[in-house]
Amino acid sequence: MTSNPCQEGCTCGKHRKWAQDKICAIYAILNTETGDTYIGSSRDVMTRIRWHRCLIKNRNHPCRKIRQASEEFESNVFVFVILEICEPNKRLDQETVWLKSYQPKYNSVHEGHQSDAARILMLGNKVGIGNTNLLGHKHSTETKNKMSMSQRRRYAYIER
Repeated sequence: MTSNPCQEGCTCGKHRKWAQDKICAIYAILNTETGDTYIGSSRDVMTRIRWHRCLIKNRNHPCRKIRQASEEFESNVFVFVILEICEPNKRLDQETVWLKSYQPKYNSVHEGHQSDAARILMLGNKVGIGNTNLLGHKHSTETKNKMSMSQRRRYAYIER
């Protein structure tokens, strides 16, 4: 039996791209206990997979079906598979092909799309994390003043 030289401590350089560059790809999350899957796409697939892993481990995934499965099973039953590396401008079309081919149980829509969660992940602190319902919404001056007063009252006890 020969050992694979491209394992831990690999210096061949072929795999450095995964660690340094953003890889645009279609990926799947497979529940090895039930065989149920989720198919998604990302312009930075390794970051997205780490994001999914963290949410599954903490049992607070935004996808209700995955969250319920993560509450029922240990996080190690979920396996992440990169299905296809693709060009960013063809990502959503390729995701749609995979979704229509496999009809994964965990997906709520079967067309490639950019979710609110993905937009928040990309925007980072430009939009309040968790503020998925108000993306692009402008508050009136009156509403802003009310929110400001509410926060001042909320934190007034700290100043005392």
